[in-house]
Amino acid sequence: MQTRVYGDFYQAPDRIQAGTRSAAGGIQSGDMIPDGASAQRTLPPQVSQFPLLVWQGPLTDGADALLISPSIWESDGNPQLFSAWVQSQTSLSNSIFLATKVQNEIGSKVFQPITLGTGEGVSGSLASVAAQNSILAAFGLPPVLTLFSAPQDRPIGLQGTKDANGLDTALLPNTTIVLTREIIEQALQSSSGGANPHL
Repeated sequence: MQTRVYGDFYQAPDRIQAGTRSAAGGIQSGDMIPDGASAQRTLPPQVSQFPLLVWQGPLTDGADALLISPSIWESDGNPQLFSAWVQSQTSLSNSIFLATKVQNEIGSKVFQPITLGTGEGVSGSLASVAAQNSILAAFGLPPVLTLFSAPQDRPIGLQGTKDANGLDTALLPNTTIVLTREIIEQALQSSSGGANPHL
């Protein structure tokens, strides 16, 4: 799932105007996207812009879990790396559920983001380093400096690291939100001061 591009619409009229860099938009440090964003819903969820409809459907107690792993990308008109990342994420969809941190989160029934990175092994059908919870280095990301040598879409939040051969490379950890019916109910109960909401 991908939103429309937010930012300066002067040279890209298909973008959603966002940011304060110029009268036409342009995102810079301190900007909120969308403008004046808050946790309070002011519009119905939408499929391609905020507030974003990520998923809807039933979650059965003790049976279903939803994992959301959002990322933010700079758009430079060359989606080659983004396309490779999407394919990599898709290939991990089943095995990432087996990660220890994900299983612990499901068991704890506590709502909190977790970060999956190179230190967290995933057992299952993907036995390569690519199964180490979605490190982009495993899917052909070049060294960090190379990422900035030419215009291309790239993720925000990259970390420099070393690959298995000791070479400089780039890592984008999976910040993941785990949701089950029990986690949602516990979070709602905590935020409402002990009320017993139903979903």
